[in-house]
Amino acid sequence: MLTSPKRSVSDQPEPVVAPAGHKRGRTRHVRAITLLLTLAISLPLAAAADENDAIVSLIERNVAAFRDFDADGASSTYADDADWTNAFGVRQHGRSNIRTYLSNLFARPEFRSRSQSGPAELSVRFVRPDVAVAHRFTEVVGQRGSNGEKLPPRKIHRLIVLTKDAGNWLILSELVMDERQDRIVR
Repeated sequence: MLTSPKRSVSDQPEPVVAPAGHKRGRTRHVRAITLLLTLAISLPLAAAADENDAIVSLIERNVAAFRDFDADGASSTYADDADWTNAFGVRQHGRSNIRTYLSNLFARPEFRSRSQSGPAELSVRFVRPDVAVAHRFTEVVGQRGSNGEKLPPRKIHRLIVLTKDAGNWLILSELVMDERQDRIVR
């Protein structure tokens, strides 16, 4: 059986005595670490808030262009290779085709008769730092169908995929859909 040798009091190591001002140095060290941790947490949150604001601004520009029947303004919010599908199943691919379709759509009196009813709801979710998905809900009243009949109020959902390329957010894909009350099972 092994036993450790007995130490006498004189064999014990000398206690370390902190130099004068040691607590002050330690406090500075703790404060510096706290500051670094705070910055490490808050800077990404601030950056995410800025990105969220940029996306909201882009969608607001898109909505304003639709409201003003501005095909150039609306199409400028889409990526060159964007996909866009409206609530009636019309699909367009590419900013140029979207612009052409919207120019024709905005010229129709039956489309121009509509207006937004009430506030819109918008949510944004980041999939990655450069990819986000937005959902916008609004109600539109006064729109007429292609045969001139007045459409009932439309509850419109827009599912929007956005990407950030070269520092700018653009809509890569959008699916517009109408909520159908007659088909909702709750």
